[in-house]
Amino acid sequence: MTEAPRPLTDWFGVELTAGLLADMRTADYRQALDDHGLILIRGRSLTPARQLQLSNVFGKADIYPIEALRHPDCPELIVLSASSGEQLPEGDPRGDEVVGSFSWLDR
Repeated sequence: MTEAPRPLTDWFGVELTAGLLADMRTADYRQALDDHGLILIRGRSLTPARQLQLSNVFGKADIYPIEALRHPDCPELIVLSASSGEQLPEGDPRGDEVVGSFSWLDR
């Protein structure tokens, strides 16, 4: 690799740049995940097929069980977004809020 991954914190996570992605081998991706526990790829437009190919580096992806969330071209991927102001039908899982706690992060 020509450049080093950028750590997100002193102890968890790493950001991979576009240049790094182009240079990395399968073993490099696996090592980055083993070493840092989380890989962030920011500002990178990946086609669904490329995203699935990258995901499969870590193991074969399964078809997502909730059909309404599956990507139309790659059923192993899910779509978790809605346009701002888009009204979704009641019960549509794309309207569910994703809630997380990041209290473990150093601020």
